[in-house]
Amino acid sequence: MDLSDREVNLKILLGYAVRSGAMEDERRNKILEEVTDSVAEMVLADNAGQSLAVALDELRAKDALDDFRDVMSSLEKTGGLDRMAEHLPTWEALLARVEGRGRSLVHPELSVLMAYTKLDLMSQLLTSALPDDPAAAAYLRSYFPAAALKAAGEGSLEHHRLRRQIIASQLTNDLVGLMGATFVNRVSRDTQRAASEVAGAWLIAASLADHHALVQHVSGAGDALPSDVAYRWLLGLSRVLERTTRWLLLNAGVDNEVVTTIDRHREGLRLLREDFADFVAGDDRVVFERRVAEIRRHGAGPDLAKELITLRFLDQLLEILRVAEETGVQPVVAGGMYYRMSEVFHVPWLRQAIFGSAGEDRWEKRAAQALAEDLSRAHYGLTRHELESSCDNGGIDTGTSEHRRFLDLMEEIRAGERVSISALAVAVREVTRRVRGGEVPPAKKEPRVPMVWRRSEKMIE
Repeated sequence: MDLSDREVNLKILLGYAVRSGAMEDERRNKILEEVTDSVAEMVLADNAGQSLAVALDELRAKDALDDFRDVMSSLEKTGGLDRMAEHLPTWEALLARVEGRGRSLVHPELSVLMAYTKLDLMSQLLTSALPDDPAAAAYLRSYFPAAALKAAGEGSLEHHRLRRQIIASQLTNDLVGLMGATFVNRVSRDTQRAASEVAGAWLIAASLADHHALVQHVSGAGDALPSDVAYRWLLGLSRVLERTTRWLLLNAGVDNEVVTTIDRHREGLRLLREDFADFVAGDDRVVFERRVAEIRRHGAGPDLAKELITLRFLDQLLEILRVAEETGVQPVVAGGMYYRMSEVFHVPWLRQAIFGSAGEDRWEKRAAQALAEDLSRAHYGLTRHELESSCDNGGIDTGTSEHRRFLDLMEEIRAGERVSISALAVAVREVTRRVRGGEVPPAKKEPRVPMVWRRSEKMIE
């Protein structure tokens, strides 16, 4: 099917050049013969990508089975999925399978679910303006062999009657291939944004992260990189892109052209990533240095290692750029203040504990996501307030007694046998109250809060 589609689309491309007089029939036939191997390689790459996507979803299904239940239910309502006809298990049957054999969804089931997910997303993209956005044009160009594209010319590309369908299908394959079958449904549900808006925000995040280069680096490592290590990389990258997609949907107003948003942030992100090691602090610095050391053990040079690991903080770097623009300070200055507030209010520990406290319950996970977003807003507010206060009068009242109360609360939370999401909600409320009150503690050395919960080690998480 993939080969047939590519053949038809290639003939449409070259056919326009023939009809316009830019190419003769004999030349067209010769080009079709010349690009045979290139098209075959593209089809094989698509097949390999599909296999990798299913393998990643198999790992996701072990840890987040509720997400797959939700996307199946959603597709049954809107995407034409007939679970019985496609031999997909009911929720009860799936739970019994997990409890009895410790086995979740299997490859054939995941493949069916991914196919329906792609069909549903592509149909929604075609009703949106995203396939017409200049940022998506790269999907059309990369679809055709370079030799055929050069011979046919840009005019043939622009007049291809299936250009929107090609862009929508290639964007869908790229997104679902890395992010999995549940990503769009989960983020759309949580943010109340349309699937096409989620895809547009993801395209911004992926472009800013230069995800194609990283995926190619990992996938092209061959035998030098064990499959479990490669999977960790790719799952980690997908988590980074999901966090950044959520941030963009909540903060960046992605109603504008995707290409405009990308261009607006690209240079600032480049500068922040270059200087990141100079201003990251606290637990975030510990994580950064640990991840850099880990990737270097797998053969990456020091510069490449630092460049790649800064991707883990992509959503935070966008937040820093935002507060720098709004306060008029240099991004590096805003970055230093952002991580000072992060360290003083133990934001990394709180964020990690919030997600760790949620367990496997679907509603607890959604509550944890909402609480983490509240914490991020408070963190932003503290950073902005301190920067603006420092610009106005060289500093503000520190309110050390208030901060002592916050530290006492943190100690009480950590002293419990289990850190509950209710207790963490109280801590986040206290941080939020400090934003409203304008009380920021002095810059002094505080004992670092120990990690009481940690997921399995990940290179980019």
